[in-house]
Amino acid sequence: MKIELIQIANDGFMIKKTNYWESKYAQKGLFYLSWNAGSARLLIPKIHEYIIKEILTARYVNISFIKLQEFENRRFFDLFFEDNSTQPFCIQISQEMSDRIIQKSDQGKCYFHAFTEKGLQVTMKAFLYYK
Repeated sequence: MKIELIQIANDGFMIKKTNYWESKYAQKGLFYLSWNAGSARLLIPKIHEYIIKEILTARYVNISFIKLQEFENRRFFDLFFEDNSTQPFCIQISQEMSDRIIQKSDQGKCYFHAFTEKGLQVTMKAFLYYK
C-alpha cells in the first residue's frame, strides 16, 4: 500500500481542515488518532459514525500505548471508553495511524475529542498510559 500523508490544519485542539476524509484510509474505515494542544483527537470515518453513541456513554477514556508481541512488537493505541461496565467500548489503532509516538514522559491527563467529517462530536477527559 502506498503511503498517503494525512495533513491537518489546527486551531488548538480543533481541526480546521484535513485531507483525511478523502483519504484511502477513511475510505477503508480506518480510524486516525491525531495529537495537538494537549489533546488526543480521534478522526472517525463515515462507516463508523455509529460508534458516537457508544463513546457518549463513557465518563472518560483511558488511552494506552502498548507493544504487542504477537504482532512482532508493533505498537498500538488502546482506547477504553470507561462507562463503569465490565465491558467498556474499546478501539485499537496501530501506531501507523497516528501522527505521534507517545513517550513515557507523556503519561497523565489530557483531553479527548472525537471528530467526524461533520465536525467535533465528543469532548471528554482522558488519561494517557505508556505500557
